[in-house]
Amino acid sequence: MKQSNFQHVFSGHKVKLQKWICSNSSCKWQSTPSFYDKFKTNLSPELIKIHAELGSQNTYRKSKEMLALMMGERRINNKSRIHRNTNIVGEHIETYILNTVADEKKLPEPAEIIILNVDGVHIHDDENRGHNFEAMVAKAYKPENLKHIGKNNRPVITKKHCAGSAKKDKQKTMKERVIEACKLEGMTEKTTIIALSDGAKNCWNIISAVMSLCCCVCCILDWFHIAKYITVVKAQLPEIHADMIEIAKTELWFGRANNAINTLDILKATLTSKNEISKIENFSKYIKDNKSNIVNYNDRQEKGLVFTSNVAESTVEHYASARFKKKQKMQWKRANAHGVLQIRASIISGDWNDFWGKSANDIFIKHVV
Repeated sequence: MKQSNFQHVFSGHKVKLQKWICSNSSCKWQSTPSFYDKFKTNLSPELIKIHAELGSQNTYRKSKEMLALMMGERRINNKSRIHRNTNIVGEHIETYILNTVADEKKLPEPAEIIILNVDGVHIHDDENRGHNFEAMVAKAYKPENLKHIGKNNRPVITKKHCAGSAKKDKQKTMKERVIEACKLEGMTEKTTIIALSDGAKNCWNIISAVMSLCCCVCCILDWFHIAKYITVVKAQLPEIHADMIEIAKTELWFGRANNAINTLDILKATLTSKNEISKIENFSKYIKDNKSNIVNYNDRQEKGLVFTSNVAESTVEHYASARFKKKQKMQWKRANAHGVLQIRASIISGDWNDFWGKSANDIFIKHVV
């Protein structure tokens, strides 16, 4: 018998394995197995899962410190191992997502309406230091899953599916992920999609991927981003111009985009500073570029219809920015950031444990060293 190392969740073990030697004295054949030779890994799937889960939600240094508190100091829980396992799990989790969507028997009941929010997050680029690359993120959910809980009626989305991609492939992967997320929420050819975006062309382009797969798509320039833009513009102009900006904001609130543009033109005519004029021109261009997607926000609010991602925005922040904060010094390769997005999407969407229960052993025992 030969002892072989095996790393379980809380401790390492010496597992006895049978050593073989041919009884024929003239034969020199022998086999000295190890746990790695037999299973292609010396880590338990449960430990790999913990590495990937912590690594997708915290820095690898913090993940190591958290594991040390839970399990004591162990070499197997070093930063490099956590980093590596997180990348490998993120790479292979896509296979499970694709197989889940392909199996129509597992799809939910058809949805009448689905809310789709698409946004972007900028990540420090490890391959081009001092620069960022953009990853796209999205969330799909049914209106009935937006609940108000607690004394303060805090809005919470109880069930949703997230999608994300950091790949530089002309949005091919991101469009596939968005379609998958909508299908997992019950999208059919009879479903109406209410799509919210900050107005960037790449966001509208991603949203267009579902147009041929549902009944119709109602595109809305997200009021959250309009209000955020207005706040920035007001802060960059003298206070004397605040009233005119508020008038433009009111016109936008009632869906009167042309009136808002006219108001900004009048304001621009009173300005002398090139910098201030440039700010107004940029804001006016933002409205013109998205005019077809500006709706009567007041009317939608009174009818209890969705017009902002303000509730969803916190989920987007939790999904992407919580791991890729600009204040962090960590630089990311696109492939690694993409993998982390897949893991985080699976956790937030509630598919993480299901994924491990059904396919983790088959996939990762073969790949994780």
